[in-house]
Amino acid sequence: ARSLGGVYPDREIYSATPDDSQRCFQEYMADAQKRMQTGQLKPGEDVKIIDNRVQVSGQVAVMNINGLLTKVIFDHNPKNEFFVEESFPLDWMYPHLTPFGIIMKINRQPLPSLTEDVLARDHQFWKQFSKRLTGDIVDYDTPVKTITDWIEKTYLRHDLNGFTGDRKFLHDDDAQKSFSKLRSSIAGVYAWRLNPDPHVCPPEYRPKSNEEYQRVLKEADFAFRQAFAFCPYSPEAVFRYAQLLLQARRFDDALLVAEACLKLDPYNGQVRGLADNIKVYKKQSPAIEQAQSTFQHLEEEVKKNPANFQAAFDLAGAYLQMQQTDRAVQVLDGVLNSPQADSKALRGLVTAYSSFSNTPGLQRAADKLGTLARANPDDFQAAIGLAEVSRHLQKPEAANQALDKAFNNPKIDAPSMLSIAQIYAALGNVAKLEAALERLTKVMPESPEAWYDLAVLKCGVGKSPEALTSLRQALDLSAKRFKADPKARDLLASARKEERFSLLRQTPEFKKLVPPQ
Repeated sequence: ARSLGGVYPDREIYSATPDDSQRCFQEYMADAQKRMQTGQLKPGEDVKIIDNRVQVSGQVAVMNINGLLTKVIFDHNPKNEFFVEESFPLDWMYPHLTPFGIIMKINRQPLPSLTEDVLARDHQFWKQFSKRLTGDIVDYDTPVKTITDWIEKTYLRHDLNGFTGDRKFLHDDDAQKSFSKLRSSIAGVYAWRLNPDPHVCPPEYRPKSNEEYQRVLKEADFAFRQAFAFCPYSPEAVFRYAQLLLQARRFDDALLVAEACLKLDPYNGQVRGLADNIKVYKKQSPAIEQAQSTFQHLEEEVKKNPANFQAAFDLAGAYLQMQQTDRAVQVLDGVLNSPQADSKALRGLVTAYSSFSNTPGLQRAADKLGTLARANPDDFQAAIGLAEVSRHLQKPEAANQALDKAFNNPKIDAPSMLSIAQIYAALGNVAKLEAALERLTKVMPESPEAWYDLAVLKCGVGKSPEALTSLRQALDLSAKRFKADPKARDLLASARKEERFSLLRQTPEFKKLVPPQ
């Protein structure tokens, strides 16, 4: 259609409405609460629960909501092309972004990778464009030390001998900050595709080969060096480039970047902290490399031998320490779904899932343990595991039922009876705990600790004569053991300090059994 001309476009784009704004706010709140529960909040994301309500504040939260609003505009205008001059990175845009001169294009479909043509075009554009700013001082093979020397010579000493850029640029703080920001934004797109954290960059957008990885890394390094040269006191350029260098374990180059920034901005506490942290990272590098080697070994072992459940639990624990909960769940679910997972492995899963309150995993483990316990009443580990998981799921009745079945089995062994007693204690089932401890003294008659624990419980429920009888047996057995092994635990010394014997302490019988030291 022929344009009508004038100031306004012939076809207006859809812009976000108040309803869109409210919907984006609620969507962010729900997502933030979920990520808070799994320990996946972003740095600076202030999310709190006050009076059972989620409250968010701060720039990071505001920009996350703004990101959802821009996505509404993008999705509602499929016939329009969109471009962005980035102020604050918006996560949803990263898969769609490609360089477009000094800004970026938001492509309609996510891009699985960045082609060589895209990288080459961006490289050549900025190679030429930088001539009008600093001159052509950065190339692929330009060492970081060469750039920091040039910065000190040009920005600090104001020695312009050999300078081929625009001298006006050297006196224009706004221009330095602006063009550094534009360049570091493009470098950030490259760095995003190199990030190994799946919560940051999903695997489908990372390089598919080492050749592609090195190509993107090379371009990210080049772009960050240009951004740093444009404005060496820009915290964003310095921090983002230092992060890339640390990821590549180039500690000396990262320190050069931070220290060059400090020469221009010596009172910047954040940059000074960065320099100090880099020194610590460098010092700890051998230990970090050893930890990474162990981590890689665990990943390879679990992949090669899925039935090595101990390696799987160790790997899941490592993921949890790195706050990569999704990957930990993936490993644990692999154990859960293994046909070789026995009751012992399932009990390990109960412990693992409960450590980060993963209710769906606990429920699936409960289902499998219930099946094993019903199929084999002599599988005491299954019954105990079912009781443990039922307790974590706030189902005390189911936990007691599972324990009772195992407790009443005449084939019960001593270790299983001890576990049963411990869970009865956790459930607060005093009557069953007393019965379990009495049973334990029958299956472990030579154990001083079994008699001692029974004495403590009998005292707690007011059965003083029975408590004294059990305590006498415990102390006799302990004395024999202590005589044979002086390093063994001396229950007489424990009884002297045992606060739970307060009801007995003043009786003549107790004083005779437990004389003062």
